[in-house]
Amino acid sequence: MRDASDQPPAVSAWQGRVVLLNFWASWCGPCRHEMPALRAIASRFAAQRLSVVGVAVDDPASAQRLAREVGVGYPLLYGRNAADELLQACSAGTQGLPMSVVLDRRGRVCARHAGALDEAGFARLLQPCLAR
Repeated sequence: MRDASDQPPAVSAWQGRVVLLNFWASWCGPCRHEMPALRAIASRFAAQRLSVVGVAVDDPASAQRLAREVGVGYPLLYGRNAADELLQACSAGTQGLPMSVVLDRRGRVCARHAGALDEAGFARLLQPCLAR
């Protein structure tokens, strides 16, 4: 996968952090709807060493266009095939978008949620993982 600058992600920046991976696509209405909540959660829990990372399961050009339109405010990764593979690996067979997967500070899956969440829903999903 690549970031918005077409560079591989600096995964080392997420070591020792709780990482919320949010899988989305530009054609997914619920994905677009939850982006402001993800931006708020990234800011709200930054001091607790949370990193929010959007993973576009989509054509990079379409995804980047939506990200600019919405003003995402957290890092995004692009790469249709790689994003699909990562989604399959993290989702434990659950289908659909949006999909949120929380990795604990050791990089292990701590929580998953299929479907859109609001800010309170993301906070509930994250609490057990941030407390570890």
